[in-house]
Amino acid sequence: IISVCGILAIITRLKLDILFSLNFNKGDLTMVVAMLSWATYSALLKVKKYDVSQLCLLQIIISFGLLFLIPVYIFEFILGYRIEINLPFTLTLTYVVLFPGLLSFICWIKGISLIGPNRSGIFLHLMPILSAIMAMIIFDERFMFFHALGALFILSGILIFLGLSSCIASKCLISSVREIANLIENQEINDQNEKIVKAKVQEIVSRDVSSSSNEHLLRSSTESLTENSVDGIFGPLFWIFIGIIFMKYSIFLPGPLSLGFSYKAISTLDSMI
Repeated sequence: IISVCGILAIITRLKLDILFSLNFNKGDLTMVVAMLSWATYSALLKVKKYDVSQLCLLQIIISFGLLFLIPVYIFEFILGYRIEINLPFTLTLTYVVLFPGLLSFICWIKGISLIGPNRSGIFLHLMPILSAIMAMIIFDERFMFFHALGALFILSGILIFLGLSSCIASKCLISSVREIANLIENQEINDQNEKIVKAKVQEIVSRDVSSSSNEHLLRSSTESLTENSVDGIFGPLFWIFIGIIFMKYSIFLPGPLSLGFSYKAISTLDSMI
């Protein structure tokens, strides 16, 4: 809710009459369907059951998109619309294919596979901030108060969401590790119980544990709990604290938000390699 308020602040430029004077047409309905389709795609992407690579999945999406666009192209061709091949068209098409069409989809698929659709979706709220920055760089748009206020609300909402989700995830992880430890310590490990323990450990670690001993299973669970606690809670809090100290010396040094986000970005990129 906080980040949505920031988005509205940037879009409306803090003028409520712009929000109340919005008109909706048939094209808006198409955009609503597109957003629902995108949300469904993002949610199902995490639970896909087919063992295909990310590039193969992207190729499947592009192929089906091409099939849906062919009737639209034929319809526009019948109406007399023609494509003029010139330099602006070529440059625009190259940009759309390489960046929004390929690179952004690859990053989005990888991000969802790492942190899931719920945590990935919150970062879509950064689009107004990035759009405003690009407008200032490309079109010389002036930096206004509503830009700063909107960015503050958006970043605050994202930080609160990430903090709460990290705490909830850590609590669930602690419960899982405690349950694994109890199964190993208090029960006689037969073949059936061993399969249950290995299945629970495999849910929280990335490496294969099918041939691991009970001691290795317990150590792997503890390492996963420690690593996730550092990456999700203690690491960001440490760099936010460093940013607060920097702010006392100079406003030109990195602040708590920039250092906290930078740590999370580096940590995420490290897990992607």
